[in-house]
Amino acid sequence: MVCRRERSRPFETCSAAATGLRAPGRSTTTPTTPCSSAAGAADLLSTVYVEVTRRAGIALAGVGLPGHYVAGHFGQVPPLLLDPFGGGVPLELIAPAELRAWGPHETALRSLNNLVGSYRRRADLARAIRAAELCLDLPLGESEREAFGTELPSLRARLN
Repeated sequence: MVCRRERSRPFETCSAAATGLRAPGRSTTTPTTPCSSAAGAADLLSTVYVEVTRRAGIALAGVGLPGHYVAGHFGQVPPLLLDPFGGGVPLELIAPAELRAWGPHETALRSLNNLVGSYRRRADLARAIRAAELCLDLPLGESEREAFGTELPSLRARLN
């Protein structure tokens, strides 16, 4: 769906390569908290990347792709997508899809949802429950609220 091009020089200083973070197999199951490990921190790093560049006067936004979260500049068509976790490498869509900037609530929901799954897979039910509870504190659509509202009792039932 995407292919990589060479690194975008203006963004190198706040990329994964500059910070020493690497994407070891793009695992999202390793971190105990979102910041405790480089593995699975793509959402967090992309969010920091967007904020750092915004403060530098460069308008980027978070973009959710299937299985990955990147930064995008929507001042051109098609948007310029950058992969901070891949060292700031621009991504080129091979099969263009509907891309749009994600808002803070969508980004937070994606990160929390990833944590729920990660904690559930490691049988860390207390943290999975807390992440699911935090999801319900966000403004959600009816279908999302129903999905998380169903998942939370299911997680709590596993404690018995």
